[in-house]
Amino acid sequence: MDLRDQFIRVLEASKLGFVAEALPSSVGLSKRLGSKKYDALIIDYDLAVGDPASILKTAKEIDPFLIVIVVSRKFTDGIYWETMQMGADTYLPVTSVSMKMFPRILLERIEGVNSVREAIDSRHQSILKSYQIEILASLVRKMVETNDLKSVMQEMAEQVVKKLDMKVVSLQRFFPRQQGFAVYGIYPQGKLVKFAQMFFGISLDTFVFPFDPDNCIVDRYTLERKPWMGNDFADVFGTTMPSQAARMIQKFAGVRSIYNAPFYSKDQLLGGIVVGNVRKSFTDEELEAFDAIVHVSSLLFEYNESVKAQIIQNHKLQAIHEISSQLHENLEPEKIFDIIHEKLDTIVPADVVRLFIFDQIRNSLIEKKIMVRKGKRPNFMKPEIPLGTGLLGRAARDRQSVMENNAHLNPNSAYLTGRPDLEHLLAVPITHHGQLLGMIAMTRIKDEPFSETDREALEIFTSQFGIAFHNSQLYENLQRSESLYRLVLENVNDPVIFVGTDGNLLFVNPKFEELTGYSAEEALGRGFDFLIHPDDLGLVSSYYGSRMSGKRAPSRYEFRFVRKSGEVRTVDYNVT
Repeated sequence: MDLRDQFIRVLEASKLGFVAEALPSSVGLSKRLGSKKYDALIIDYDLAVGDPASILKTAKEIDPFLIVIVVSRKFTDGIYWETMQMGADTYLPVTSVSMKMFPRILLERIEGVNSVREAIDSRHQSILKSYQIEILASLVRKMVETNDLKSVMQEMAEQVVKKLDMKVVSLQRFFPRQQGFAVYGIYPQGKLVKFAQMFFGISLDTFVFPFDPDNCIVDRYTLERKPWMGNDFADVFGTTMPSQAARMIQKFAGVRSIYNAPFYSKDQLLGGIVVGNVRKSFTDEELEAFDAIVHVSSLLFEYNESVKAQIIQNHKLQAIHEISSQLHENLEPEKIFDIIHEKLDTIVPADVVRLFIFDQIRNSLIEKKIMVRKGKRPNFMKPEIPLGTGLLGRAARDRQSVMENNAHLNPNSAYLTGRPDLEHLLAVPITHHGQLLGMIAMTRIKDEPFSETDREALEIFTSQFGIAFHNSQLYENLQRSESLYRLVLENVNDPVIFVGTDGNLLFVNPKFEELTGYSAEEALGRGFDFLIHPDDLGLVSSYYGSRMSGKRAPSRYEFRFVRKSGEVRTVDYNVT
């Protein structure tokens, strides 16, 4: 199927409201993009007519907000970096896994870009022009083109100081893991910055200012999503530095009034702005201008987060593809568990990952393996969870994934005593054709919550793991049976073979070697079709396929086979 048709079918089947159309070629692209608004352009790297770089350049010149995605059935680092250097927003290897995730990924990216697009519509433009800070519009465009947040924030700080005649401006980014703010733009970068860095022995490029709402009034306002105004630097820094030192810096800077406001996206704190004024207060016009700056800056931070999420998602897709290949290449359960132990953190990072196996006799999930990012096994986690008990037991019983951020507050969660103050949970049952095999459960402790993207990635990975784990169980059972029957089978007077679910020979006895002329070393691991006479291969394959799919097929029939010497013989074949 043509990739264009494949993407159209996937997008329309997602029921997310996509309307897609196929372009016959890049000819007339400028006219088409100029006459109609599109959210995204998908280019097939393998079949692109003309120079892909020229197509990308043309598209971005017409609409810098247009999302350009290059797709290919191949995947190499060379193609990835080539497309990134050409200016593509992302590169997507086309696999069954990536196609499942693509509609949601694209929708999230479009929503992020459209939020930024809104920042320069006529409604916002009227605000920007009123306060002579049209530079914000160009900063939005620069952000879309480069996604260099630090560079944009530094230019933002400089322009706010110059256009609004402020004394000093600092823009910070919030880091949830460190629970603090890092400076992403500050102006002027003269004696004040050097003095502060030398006085405290820190570098503003790496230092993270703690977020402490309990002891800092400004942080309390930030937590409540409110701007704060005051006249004392000590209120801004809280316990980060002594009050006397904060006031010394304020005096050195010549600042008499301070404005602080946070940047939010929905309920997520992204960053903030601190403005120092040489005057005792801010005018209404300046405060209204700050509102516009906060609004646009929030959108810039949000856009940067969406692009980072897209990059991470691409890496997850690549990791899922690579891990799935490794899983299906291994049949031994312990090797499969080791792959999970080594690789799963690259898909969905977590503080604790637990792999459970379902015990049918005990009707419980039994912990098989636990991976802890730091330290020892948490003592609040139960090693055995009865089906239907707690969040994990219920999810396993219902064969449904569960994502419970702030799980410590859920009364349905079943844990031992001593659980942490903050805990997020993501768990997906391992199934194969509806049969419960186990569960993968992930926990983040005092970390950012799980997202729907995390859930979707783990669900796709777990579906691949379920197939591999089921095959490993079959292989393990076969090995167990083989050890019991090998002596008998090797001494019976009839040829005996074992055929795996993939059609490959797993066992042959000496009578088989005698009958066919092939040694065990020559036959094992090969598909059974190399033995069958060409005229009978269709019949044998049809019976085999029916049996593998659960349909009825004869348990005894004749067919011709070809010995290693080329001699054709007829065999009476009995399937058990």
